[in-house]
Parts: sequence; C-alpha cells; structure tokens
Amino acid sequence: MSFEIGDKVFDMQYGAGIVIESAGTVSYPITVCFLDSRVETYTVEGRILNSFAMPTLYFKRPRITDIEPTRLPDLEVDTKILVRSTINSDWEKRHFKRWFNKDCVCFASRMTSWTTKRTTTWGHWKLFNEDEE
Repeated sequence: MSFEIGDKVFDMQYGAGIVIESAGTVSYPITVCFLDSRVETYTVEGRILNSFAMPTLYFKRPRITDIEPTRLPDLEVDTKILVRSTINSDWEKRHFKRWFNKDCVCFASRMTSWTTKRTTTWGHWKLFNEDEE
C-alpha cells in the first residue's frame, strides 16, 4: 500500500482517520489522526504492529462478511468413504480415520484400523452410499 499525507483511511479498531505523516520512523513511517483525535503509527503495509500478519489500516472501510464455516461430518473410525485425488479422477473406496484441516485421512488400500496404521490424505471425498454401489 502507498499511504500519502491527506489520504482518508480506515482502521479496523479506531475507525476513520487522515494520514498526517508518511515519513516517520523507519519501522512505523505512517502517522494517522483519527476522528477522536487519537494518533497512531503504522508500517508501510498498514500494520499497527510489525508482528501482525494482516494490516488494520485501509483506504476504505472493509466489508466483513460472516460466512458460516463448513462443518465436516462427525465420522467414526473405519466409516466407509469415497475419495479421489483430483476432481476428474475416479472415486476409490477407503475407510475413514480422521480429518486433517478439511482433508480426509483414510487407511491405505481399502484397509481398516484393524489391519494397518498406514494412511493417505485426500482432498476430495464424499460419504459412501450403499444404495449407489
């Protein structure tokens, strides 16, 4: 981002403000005065602290969308599941072990928790339906 003196900005915590300096300290060169007269400094990326991963200072008020997280089904170990490595590949039968992030971890080569400890991780999965077999 390139903040300049006079730019109208918005901080997620402090609201609307105006850049009053763009050549401050080496670490925090951007200085902003907010509507409540609070003055804060920022990195050139718009972070209020160098340790923050994301900026908090923007040119416009960010629109925050509350998206309900995808809920993974609560499956028991050895539940039958279909998996594939790519969107175009054929479905393969496996037995479920656990979730890793949103990926499905299954026992290798159609084995179960009774027959192996080896697993493989799959990005594409769906629940097995006995009626579709």
